[in-house]
Amino acid sequence: KSNRKKHNSTKKAKMSTNSNVVPSAPPLLSAAKLAEARAKITEKKLKILLIVGATRAGKSRLTSFLASHSLNDRGLFVALSQDACYKEAKRMPMVRLQGAPYVRVANWDDKDSVAWQTLCSQLMAAINSAANEMTIVVEGTMLLECEPLARLATSVICIELGKWECFERRAMSDGRRQCHYPYMVEMWRLHCERFRRALSESVATGYMFLSQENLKAIIEETVEVGEGETVYEFLDNQCSFDATDFVDSITEDSDEKWFQPESYQRRVFGDK
Repeated sequence: KSNRKKHNSTKKAKMSTNSNVVPSAPPLLSAAKLAEARAKITEKKLKILLIVGATRAGKSRLTSFLASHSLNDRGLFVALSQDACYKEAKRMPMVRLQGAPYVRVANWDDKDSVAWQTLCSQLMAAINSAANEMTIVVEGTMLLECEPLARLATSVICIELGKWECFERRAMSDGRRQCHYPYMVEMWRLHCERFRRALSESVATGYMFLSQENLKAIIEETVEVGEGETVYEFLDNQCSFDATDFVDSITEDSDEKWFQPESYQRRVFGDK
């Protein structure tokens, strides 16, 4: 009987210990899969470009330009988007809006709101089926949060956009809760942390920085594309910012004086 009690207490102790162990999530891509993908990128001379930046920075517009321009005259271009790989809103992390603790909304700007496995699978399929010298573009706000994407990228294009200009554009785009001022404060905090972390880990070998001024010139087609110029060469010529310029642009707060949250809230939600 005493032995049975001892056995039971030992079993309970083991159960108690095991219950505190959180199983680690499996990697999105195994080391073998990553090595295989990198080998194919090298063998086929592929360019894997990540286009990143704040919401409303112009990532999709730049991708559309590259896809439709003469740079794509041989069809050697495929575009993938983070926006097509969000989880259902009910499965996203929630954010509590400042000043209104009873209001909790889905956080579309949290890295855990994206189905990264889906996006990684799409990229792997594109790499496997790609013709030689093809350019594969992946665009999205949070791509730097996904380690396999960052490792497979041959270049990362960071589009500059200041905080208050971002807020203004987002305010004018729609009136959902994610355009609520307190929500956007949290969104911008995550955005800045993401880039500070990425740029501090390596002073960004393969990173290029595109200003809004140069992006506008590209979209309005006031920039001439050189004959035979590839997507990479074209972007390399237009990315005149450096890492310091980029970080300064996302941390600058001096324009806050003209951005009035109260009047902004009325524009988005009305007078109620």
